[in-house]
Amino acid sequence: MNTLSRELVIRAKSHETGYDTVLLENGVTVEYYKATINDNLVNAIFAVRITEKLPGKEAYFADMGKKMKAFINDANLGDVKGYKLVQVENEAYDKKGYRITSEIKLTGEYVVLLPNHDTCNVSKKILDNNKISELREFGKKIISENDNIGVIFRTECENSCFDDIRKDYVRMVSLWEEILQKFKEASSPGLLYKEGDTVSKIFIKYPKSKFDKIYCDSAEFSADFCSRYPEMSDKVVCLDKNTFDILTVKNIEPTLSSLFGKKIWLKSGAYITIDYTEAMTVIDVNSGKAGKKANFTNINTEAATEIMRQLRLRDIGGIIICDFIDNKEKEAGNQLLSYMRSIAVRDSVKTYVVDYTALGLVEITRKRGRKHY
Repeated sequence: MNTLSRELVIRAKSHETGYDTVLLENGVTVEYYKATINDNLVNAIFAVRITEKLPGKEAYFADMGKKMKAFINDANLGDVKGYKLVQVENEAYDKKGYRITSEIKLTGEYVVLLPNHDTCNVSKKILDNNKISELREFGKKIISENDNIGVIFRTECENSCFDDIRKDYVRMVSLWEEILQKFKEASSPGLLYKEGDTVSKIFIKYPKSKFDKIYCDSAEFSADFCSRYPEMSDKVVCLDKNTFDILTVKNIEPTLSSLFGKKIWLKSGAYITIDYTEAMTVIDVNSGKAGKKANFTNINTEAATEIMRQLRLRDIGGIIICDFIDNKEKEAGNQLLSYMRSIAVRDSVKTYVVDYTALGLVEITRKRGRKHY
């Protein structure tokens, strides 16, 4: 099995207005976050006031405070009077407002806390049956110490000690108690809790231990980072005195400059095109400069690698349909699906390479993970 190397590159010299964060895997840019002061509110927790119930439906409009509106579809909402404790599921789009839910989840480094539940679940990515049994037994023990607070053990628990997992669980329970206290004291709709900055969110998605290097261009940011994550101090490389832009130094700019482009060229001379429609995203593979006599299996493999990267880089969600070149041989087609699925597991956002459609197109579904540009 090939070792996966992860690095972060942070352009922080303009951190007064936000900073750019790039995730590299084996030296290739796979995720890009342009953080600003007005970062998104996905997963933030609010006290809201229900303002209207839609006739004949268990759906409501809500006031989040500061003229922010929200929509919630919840049959378990019960009495709509007073304030409700909710979590943001999706950013506001057009005039629809934010999508919110009363089913709250708090994600830590090792656990996902499930308030108002008493269940114990283990990530499906953990395949070791002995480890699964150990985690379930451990989970029953720790959730018995708190009333009505369930837990999901994340993939990172597979190779972690139970002491670290317990500490993370206790920390998340303490956070939940703080949120509840703020909710009890709330006298108007408003924000109660918001996840940390971009870097802390990345470390929730991908464990700190999996990173080899952290590059940044600001001594101030570097010092702050090391104080927050002292266990990672030896991995930090500060390029504060470098006269070139850090994204140029790390050869990242070419990737970002093509982020909005419809056409992406591949090393073979082939290219892919990405078209967005209201119902789905359509990706087409073309032989381009490689010519019709090129090895289509190799081109399709190269294209598949780039497609899976672009899904993360652009945060493409929903249904994705991919049209590969002359992909009629069953064995080659199945190998291509297996290859794409092996890449999909690296994505922290749930990505499912479904199968071929009746027309021989590859169907992928991906949950939208973030809005970063």
